[in-house]
Amino acid sequence: MRFRHWIPLAACLLLAGSHSLAQESGDPFFRQVRKAVSDENIQELHLLARFDPWSFREVTNRLADLALNQTLEKDEADVLGGYNRFLVAGLLAGIYLEETGDRSLPERLHHMREWSPEDVEQRRQINTLLESSAGADPPSPRQLEKATGQCQALKDERCLGMVHGALGHLLETRGHVDAAALNYERAGQAFRRAGEFPRLRDALLSRGQLLLDGGHHADAAADLGSAAAVAENLDDPVGRAGSLLLLAQALVSQGLREQALQALAAARDTALGADLHVMAARAILIRTALRDGGESIGRSAADYEAAARLAEKGQDRVIVSKAYLEAARAHSAGGDPVKGAADIEKALAAARLAGIEDDIAVMLLLAADLHNSAGDLPRALRRLDEARGLYRDSGSAAGQARALEQKGTLLLEAERTQEAVAPLTESHRLAQEAGDQLTEGRAEGGLAVLAMMAGRTQEAITRYRRSADLLAEAGDPFQAMRMRGLADAIERENAATP
Repeated sequence: MRFRHWIPLAACLLLAGSHSLAQESGDPFFRQVRKAVSDENIQELHLLARFDPWSFREVTNRLADLALNQTLEKDEADVLGGYNRFLVAGLLAGIYLEETGDRSLPERLHHMREWSPEDVEQRRQINTLLESSAGADPPSPRQLEKATGQCQALKDERCLGMVHGALGHLLETRGHVDAAALNYERAGQAFRRAGEFPRLRDALLSRGQLLLDGGHHADAAADLGSAAAVAENLDDPVGRAGSLLLLAQALVSQGLREQALQALAAARDTALGADLHVMAARAILIRTALRDGGESIGRSAADYEAAARLAEKGQDRVIVSKAYLEAARAHSAGGDPVKGAADIEKALAAARLAGIEDDIAVMLLLAADLHNSAGDLPRALRRLDEARGLYRDSGSAAGQARALEQKGTLLLEAERTQEAVAPLTESHRLAQEAGDQLTEGRAEGGLAVLAMMAGRTQEAITRYRRSADLLAEAGDPFQAMRMRGLADAIERENAATP
């Protein structure tokens, strides 16, 4: 009976005031509620409240806020519109209570209906303060702190949560991390009491990210895990997958590898189920690297390629490039340079389209190695020339030295001795200039080979020993031992020769 008493008012509201409501609440769920109200279909309203209680609650809150925004207007039509909206919000709150047993929404509306005109004006001023907090000229922390007391006096937990959230954001931008985290925590507590679960999720995420950045990994994990759980209850795959990705980072920082792998698997499955291609790609990429201990392992190539294909669907070329690069490294480690060469070319193409200039030269060096191993020396040499050009343009002597040393070594291996002289000589000079002992040691070893082939045995011995010293200092003891062994072998052969 009460429902039918309110229907004419609801119809008046939804017909006469639909434009402003649509601006505030233009989502499909709101339109479903509006249609059910205008059709006097209480059964449909119960179904909607049962199907998605949190969205139902949001519609009710929006109606109540719009009602408040009109109650002080002098125009009688606007006052009536505000009153109608309060009645419809009350109807929806009653249905919400019947379906969920949550009394917080009806209690909030009850408090709002008891506000004096001065209370309503104060709440509207707080709304204005909240709007300005997101602008170029935000209020002072003191103004927002004062508003928290006003929200408490109004018994408006939703208002309290929003002000604490705004204060947390303001303090975070000013570098007051501890105070910001405390306000995010208080915002979450207020939103939980008010049943404002979407905002609770956001408050947990904000605090979790802040704590994660500050190195408070255990506390961050607690908040991020809670954010993921709230997002799951809200049927919010974006929030859940994003929270789980951050949670995995917090768990890894605590050395909790298995728990991090589980979080990443859950993020992957959530994202795949919702066709969130980029999030799924990121989860697979991170999980594969964590599972393999950061090493390139042949069996990982398929996982990296799957991540790359998902990122391609999501049109995130940065992740496409990263995933194909890791797949190429995995193929290389697994002894399949042909597939590795194909993947590194895809990584290069994506990097160029994404404008990742800093990483292209490094990828070109790997591409050259893979193409050479796959039997395509001409293409390998072209990639090294490209890499050298990029390093030269950026002024990196060390980068140029690496590209030239690799080129000279490939030419030596192909028995194109004369062509190897110039790149190895120039690499040696540039490596000395850059203080790159590793590349200098490798170039010195190549020049030792050239000296030996030309019959200059004493020069070869000297260069091999110099190469060994440089490589040892650069942290490559295996190659240092090899170079020293070659020098010793030549000396023994010379001593045995009459």
